[in-house]
Amino acid sequence: MAVVAIGAGFLMISGEFDLSVAGVYAVVPYITAIAFSRWGFGLLPALLVGLAVAVLIALVNGWVTVRLHVPSFIATLGMMFF
Repeated sequence: MAVVAIGAGFLMISGEFDLSVAGVYAVVPYITAIAFSRWGFGLLPALLVGLAVAVLIALVNGWVTVRLHVPSFIATLGMMFF
């Protein structure tokens, strides 16, 4: 939880706001559990799959914000609904 708070703190200091934190915080353990139980991955590969999903979501949010010039509030709100 502290890692999430530190990341959100850095965003707020820079003047941006990320609303998708709650969605990512909920979906990553779900994906990790599915990879472990249904897909038959070991614990470490399942954790890496969850981490990859989180990084992919972050990259999409960053790309939409930087390249398409969409405010981070709107981009992350859209990603949270997705």
